[in-house]
Amino acid sequence: MELWNKDKLDMIEKKPSAIIQIDCDREWDDIDVSAKILFDFKTIFEKYKLKATWFAVGNDLEFPPVRDAFKSIMESGHEIGNHTYSHLKDFVLQKPEVKRVEIEKCDLAIKSIGYEPTGFRSPYFGVNDSIIKVLKDMEYGYDSSICPSPFLNNIIRLKHILNYGFIKGQRKTGNINKNTILNQICDTEISEIPISVFPYLHFPIHASYALVLPLKIPYILTEILLEYYRSKRIPLVYVFHLNDLCSNRYLKSKEFKYLIPLENRKEFINWICSRISSSFHSKLTREYVEEINNV
Repeated sequence: MELWNKDKLDMIEKKPSAIIQIDCDREWDDIDVSAKILFDFKTIFEKYKLKATWFAVGNDLEFPPVRDAFKSIMESGHEIGNHTYSHLKDFVLQKPEVKRVEIEKCDLAIKSIGYEPTGFRSPYFGVNDSIIKVLKDMEYGYDSSICPSPFLNNIIRLKHILNYGFIKGQRKTGNINKNTILNQICDTEISEIPISVFPYLHFPIHASYALVLPLKIPYILTEILLEYYRSKRIPLVYVFHLNDLCSNRYLKSKEFKYLIPLENRKEFINWICSRISSSFHSKLTREYVEEINNV
């Protein structure tokens, strides 16, 4: 039997953190498709010994196949976060009372399967003070709704402009380190976990964006991203979406016609999970928040 020694422990501890997150909203009607993709992602993460934070949509948890999938995910040690009850496209522009109902109903849906959520992601990367007030009232620990890139579509850009007025110390993800990734919002104890973006250029490079690129370009760009965060020892916050492993025939939005074929997407997702597993230390978002807040 091989014994652990100090050098090996030091080597492990020197790995930067990787926080893997999955947005679990859907655009297809067949709920069984969602359940299958959830299990497909779970299988891949188990293969590479990765933990992940799964942002669930509350109304999907009313369907037994999805409930069973999330119970299995929960029992395997993953984290379940709040992604609102209905995943409204204009959620950030809704009246405060609508936002509160959407967040609270999703919270109850997650608790109904036996999990106590502490993290939130707003639909379409939009957050403002009325959302944060709800999270504060509900004693949530963090929000992860900011993708600090100027290259998102015009609607998302508008939502980010709304954010800049009340978020203190918002930094471009490529410049933050272990001690600054958690930006405090207003005077609350809610921590903000921004999504990682490409170094210097700051365009989004998580899977849903990379998978529309042809040939080896997703691999080349993602390798640059991973090496930058690894060498600079910057925590990586990388996002997947259920669309990433969905068959093309179920995808309705025109934007998804540009996705590479499903088999190629599976190959890419396995590759990036392998790279993250070998170069980073996988942590749940809530684990990372607790760790940094205790420093």
